[in-house]
Parts: sequence; C-alpha cells; structure tokens
Amino acid sequence: MLARAGDGRVAFGQSRARGGREGGDNAARGGAAGHATVSKMLAMTLRAARTPLEPVSRDTPTPGPNQVLLRVRACAVCRTDLHIVDGDLPLPRLPLVPGHEIVATVEALGAGVTAPHVGERVGVPWLGGSCGHCAYCTTQAENLCDDPVFTGYTCDGGFATHVLADARYCHSLAGLVMDDASAAPLLCAGLIGWRALKAAGDAPVASGRSRVKRRTTEQAHICIGTTGLSRTDPDRFAFGVVNAALGGGMSSRLFQEIREQRGQRPSRRW
Repeated sequence: MLARAGDGRVAFGQSRARGGREGGDNAARGGAAGHATVSKMLAMTLRAARTPLEPVSRDTPTPGPNQVLLRVRACAVCRTDLHIVDGDLPLPRLPLVPGHEIVATVEALGAGVTAPHVGERVGVPWLGGSCGHCAYCTTQAENLCDDPVFTGYTCDGGFATHVLADARYCHSLAGLVMDDASAAPLLCAGLIGWRALKAAGDAPVASGRSRVKRRTTEQAHICIGTTGLSRTDPDRFAFGVVNAALGGGMSSRLFQEIREQRGQRPSRRW
C-alpha cells in the first residue's frame, strides 16, 4: 500500500501507524527462527532503466547466514530511487527492487543472528553491508568501504512486501514512538541530518546562536578540508560533503563510475 510520509513523500508498505506493538504480537506467534511467513511475496520490480516498476509475484526468500527476513511496513521514496529508475546511476543488476528507507518487522532469522529478534520493528538504510576488513571498515568508517552493499541498488530493497537484509545493518526502532510512514524517511534524510549534527559536535549555547553557528561551520570546513576538496569541482565537492561530513555511503569506486559515465574521469583515485 502507499502511505504518505510526514514530509510529503510517499512510502510503500503493508500497514500504517501501528507503532511497535504489532511486532510484539507477532513475536508471540513465532518459532525459534521465526514465525510462519507467506510462501509468495510481491515486489515492485525495475526491469530496465526509464521503465515503470512492475508488480512481480515471487517466492518469499529464506534468510541466509547473518540475514533476516523482514516484512515491510513502509518504505519511503528517496531521490536516489528516482536516479536509479531513471538510469542516472550505473545499474549493477537487473531486475532490481528499489527502496532504501525501510521500516519493517523481523519475520525470520538466518544462521548466526542473535539480534534483532523475531517480531522486532527495525529500519534498513541505504548502506546495507560492507566488506568488514578494509581500512575504512576497521576504523568504524564503513560508509566509505569500496566494496559496499547498497539497499535497493546492489541488492533488492523495500518496494516489496518482504525483503532480506543483513542483520548487522538493521537499526532497532523498538523505542521509536512514530508511525511507520513518518519513520521511514529517517532511514536516509534523517540519518544524514543526525550525522551532520554529530560531526559538528556540541557548542556553548549561553553565548548565543552566532557562536553555535560559527562552530558548526568551522567543523564542517574541517571535515571538507581534510578531503582536499574544491568548490570549483562540484562533483568532488558533493562527494566529500556526503562522505566526510555527512557519511552518506557513496564509495569512491561508485563515484569514479558515475564520473566516467559522464565523460569526466577523475584526476586521481578517491
């Protein structure tokens, strides 16, 4: 079903505004690895760039190691989803189910998963996985990993009734008092805003807003400056802002592919 989020964007999902209580009810019906799921699922599928999404019935997948099977409650539409559908980004796989602002309920656990638990309400963002062993991943900067998994781009996303996700990249929404459609945009735009505030750090409030604003600006300049960016190169500037300041999850390899597709080969590897 389509549900309109609080900021006017449209979310795709099965249910609306039932908070986190439904998950607990479902958990009571569950088994050790999950409760019974339907054998078929519906997925809005992209078969080729610049074509409408098609509703496709398929077998409901079984979660593998470190995976969870999620029943989608809502999935907001991000501008990146439109870029993917319009072919503005290189398509790594087709057919593809877009959608990376997912609010869902855990239905089944794969081998090795101890959290989240069956019935828990969780969110799934754009960054759906990383290699776990590169220099970025080992320093808690996995959003810069050069071998990432992107939800709804390199793996199927949330424009469906069910989706598989890496349990390690699911965020618990158990304590979030917000309906599903309103919560969905937090998994992308909300994370970016939160990351920017966290990067800016605390500032003394007693001395007035000007000092708060100045410190925030200075911190942002530091983040951007460490990447050697220049505003004369909008692509590199945007890439650095997303990754250094906001933690948006665009890998350097993907950045290269986008520029090369547009005939703008980077002067050096990012």
